[in-house]
Amino acid sequence: MNRPACFSGIKIFSICFLFIIFAAGKIYSDDSNKWTLAAKEFSFTQNFTKSESQKGTATLIPQLILEQMSTAATRLPPDWEMLDRKLNELQTERISFFLELSKAYKTRDSFILTENSTRSYKKKIAEQDKKILELKKKIETNLQNTKKAQLEFENRDEDPKGFFIFKKDTVVQKSKSEQVSLYKNDSNQLFVPNENSKFGGIKSADFNNQAVNENINGLIDGRITIYSNFASVQAELFIFPGAKSVGVVTEVGSLSDCQSIAENLSRKLISFVTNSKPMEVFFSVGPEAVRNKGRVAVDGFVYDKIPESILVNSGNHTVEIYCDGYLSQSLNYNFKDSESFIITASLVQENNGEISVALKKPFVGTFYGNGQRYESTGADKVQSNLYVSGNSVIGQFLTDEHSVKITNKVQTNEKGKEVVVKEESQGPLIGSFFYIPSNLAKPDASLIVDVKPTDNSSNIDKRRIWMYRGYSAVICTLPLTFYFYGNQQALTKSSAAGIPVDPNVLGAVNAGSAISLGLTGLAGAFFIYEIVRYLKAADNVIPATARKVKPGEIEKSLELSQRYKIITEQEETIDSVDEQSQEASEVHQSANEDNITTME
Repeated sequence: MNRPACFSGIKIFSICFLFIIFAAGKIYSDDSNKWTLAAKEFSFTQNFTKSESQKGTATLIPQLILEQMSTAATRLPPDWEMLDRKLNELQTERISFFLELSKAYKTRDSFILTENSTRSYKKKIAEQDKKILELKKKIETNLQNTKKAQLEFENRDEDPKGFFIFKKDTVVQKSKSEQVSLYKNDSNQLFVPNENSKFGGIKSADFNNQAVNENINGLIDGRITIYSNFASVQAELFIFPGAKSVGVVTEVGSLSDCQSIAENLSRKLISFVTNSKPMEVFFSVGPEAVRNKGRVAVDGFVYDKIPESILVNSGNHTVEIYCDGYLSQSLNYNFKDSESFIITASLVQENNGEISVALKKPFVGTFYGNGQRYESTGADKVQSNLYVSGNSVIGQFLTDEHSVKITNKVQTNEKGKEVVVKEESQGPLIGSFFYIPSNLAKPDASLIVDVKPTDNSSNIDKRRIWMYRGYSAVICTLPLTFYFYGNQQALTKSSAAGIPVDPNVLGAVNAGSAISLGLTGLAGAFFIYEIVRYLKAADNVIPATARKVKPGEIEKSLELSQRYKIITEQEETIDSVDEQSQEASEVHQSANEDNITTME
């Protein structure tokens, strides 16, 4: 009797699990938070024969503008844009319902000619009348929502911050920040209207429908006027659906420097794209020498001196402050939700020189720091000098040993069957990363680091496999434990309730329960042990942090390296003796063979 219930529970769990996966996929595949910006080829206001370079500016300038816009920016759509989106959505839905209604009427009328049976005719007519009624209701609801959306927009309230307030049951959605992305995620891809759209122009319904179908929210169009080697370029931003113009900017420049024209146009257009007022960024920089001769770069645009404040549009901007003789500082920040920001920076003077880094445990290998190779270590040598400039250092110590890389290769055996053979090859050098903090990266400092050169990739893979084995062991013992422990509890309760229970069966179940619980406990302990080993293996990837040398530490490391040298020399001596013995054996064997030949 319990099997159907158990099956039903598994079935429900599976359905819920699949539903969660499907819902998660829908969430992660949602692109509704993107605002797509595109540009089309610019046109010329004059009708004269143009050179190839002049013709090329019609596509080059909009591409360069989009390239300047490729930096991450956000847009807060105005309320009229949200209304236009909703009205366009309702219109598309309404047209679809009307086409379905037309088809339903035509199908209903065709029954008069095709149906002979009165009963069948009435049944099909009734079904079509029901569909027609449902479609009529949908169209009526759509028209009501259209009127409601327009009334909501007209009667909206304004909050103290200047945004408009919509109630929870409104048709038009509340405006939210959207990430600006480029058309087809490529600044070189321009929007190409079809023939009908070109003929009707940017304000036509065909143009609007094509732009909406390609998920374009903003489109940059422009006109170029050329005199001699100079051009006046007028760029205009249109918002879709509706093809509403929200801004026109003009720039004059030389045709030989289209990059400057595009940069100036994009700098003016960005405020229309983000739909936000420029934000003021103030600078508080020290020390005084940096304030006097320092420089600031914002998105690559350099200010010759540190200004008190600058204006930037909302979105991500990269700000770098640098000065000769000082370490530069930079940040990337999403400037939004405020009218002003303060950037505080205190530059640290460069402190160039060398530091000494020693190994706590001696290894044969080479030091690397910030991409440069330094001295090698071995017997009688555990230190190396590294160049520093006051910044923190990420270094690496590489040994002379290579890791072993195992790959699966498909081969054909003698019987002609394909088999998978594990093949070993030489991998990268085995080493370990280390980190020197900026407060210790000062000239003439003496530091020590405890590196642990290991093949981290192979070690982590090995420990992960054993962790999975421990988990599998726990899972395999659980059914047995559930069976015996459950029966033990059932028999114990039955005995307590006065129900006769066979003592032999109870004893066997108790023994099985104790053994299965013990196995599960051992498997669980093994699993936890392997988890700890796996985590330790993963922690080895973290760079070892250098610290100041304590008295006697370098001497101790040198003493260990001397022992290593003695052991190495002994091994070489043993190997040499073995080689000599082998050579002597070969000579003796060869002499015996010669004697045998002579006797013969």
